[in-house]
Amino acid sequence: MENNPNAEKRSLTPINNDAFNESPIIRFMAEIPRWTISTKDKVPVSVPALKEQRVESWKPAFPGDISSLTTLSDINEMKELENANRTFRFDGNRDEKHPIICIDVEKTAEEHIVQEFMKLPVHYREYSKSGGFHLLLQVPKFCINEEHRYLFDLTVLQSEDRSFEVIFNRHFCTFTKKVIDTRIPNLLNPKSNDCQMIRDFLTYLVEIDKESAVKRELKNKAKAELGDLSESTLDESQLNTLLALIPKPAIKRAKDLTLEQYHHNHSQYEYNVAFQLAGGLMYGIGRAKNKDIEPKIGKPLEEITLMDMSSVLYSYMDQLITYRAKHEEHRNGLKWLHYIALEAMMYVKQTYKQKEKKAVPLNL
Repeated sequence: MENNPNAEKRSLTPINNDAFNESPIIRFMAEIPRWTISTKDKVPVSVPALKEQRVESWKPAFPGDISSLTTLSDINEMKELENANRTFRFDGNRDEKHPIICIDVEKTAEEHIVQEFMKLPVHYREYSKSGGFHLLLQVPKFCINEEHRYLFDLTVLQSEDRSFEVIFNRHFCTFTKKVIDTRIPNLLNPKSNDCQMIRDFLTYLVEIDKESAVKRELKNKAKAELGDLSESTLDESQLNTLLALIPKPAIKRAKDLTLEQYHHNHSQYEYNVAFQLAGGLMYGIGRAKNKDIEPKIGKPLEEITLMDMSSVLYSYMDQLITYRAKHEEHRNGLKWLHYIALEAMMYVKQTYKQKEKKAVPLNL
């Protein structure tokens, strides 16, 4: 999709520190200790390192750790950072009475979509670094219906065409401070038009999330059936033997994927590489079983674990995908690429199980 022609003009809007810091919702968020700044590549920085005049990527010591983040007030006291961006980690919305969400509209969004978002009664608007928009909204609890509640447990919800995403939890947003004038919405009255617009927006999010919700359910079922997730015992030679089971067309599809196809969203690109390989490996293992082929891997194919399969994917992805700092991050004790390889294998394996259950033999 081509960029919106207005994107370049938006990117030239000047920084307005005062308007940013004086925004009521930013003032409300200012004392929540989840602030930092980001590098030009939007990598959040450790605040203790900043105070020692060093640039070091933010790395939590454990899930939920925010000890190396701070308040906005603390960041603002560092005069050398006056015109730097401000980066906030959204989290804890599942427990908040009035959760704060961020809508990130990409520069690729068509103008009619942009105009719809500009009508939305939000508390803060700004132009993003790419020429899109950031919209901040504190959602009153009386705008949240029962069908909406699960949304506030999500991390990020992305539209199918990737023209926008909504940040709920465990995710950063980098604010440019290129502020757009915003009227104060009437969200104190549950019967106001503004409140109804928010309800309609949340209902719309539920609708576009339906396919992803099915995938999450399958993934959760797979996790429940995982059992032991101990490290794979396969050596490099055995991993390569399993890798050879992936059909060449599946390898080619994975290699042909590009960052441009995902509008330079690295995580989306990496997940899709993992899914292509996971599907190929499941197919290859199934084909080998059907032909009674037993690869030399030190155990029968029936005993291959999810960790074995994810290790096969990881060994290939680590060579295929261009390195970035996020690859050093750990999730559930695994490096980032290994973690998403495991996620892909869990989903694909569960999908295969569902298909097997639906297959009914003919009684002839």
